[in-house]
Amino acid sequence: MTIEMRKARAKILKRILNALTVEISELKARGESDTEELDLARNAITKFCDKLWPLTLDTVKIRHAHYGARGHHHHGHPMMRAA
Repeated sequence: MTIEMRKARAKILKRILNALTVEISELKARGESDTEELDLARNAITKFCDKLWPLTLDTVKIRHAHYGARGHHHHGHPMMRAA
């Protein structure tokens, strides 16, 4: 898979996950914390991530340790230190 294809797939995944996350937030705001709709949205996120973005938890932990949860390098990381 080319880099362009990966970037395109990542953009699509991000949009769908954002939409599902917003849906969950709206359901919670309406006080619907334990409904079938909420479960469906959560399950969709889980299945989506498992199928189209198969990152193991270890990979995510390593990535977060390296870049931080927001995708930037941690300040204390060797790559961030001045040479």
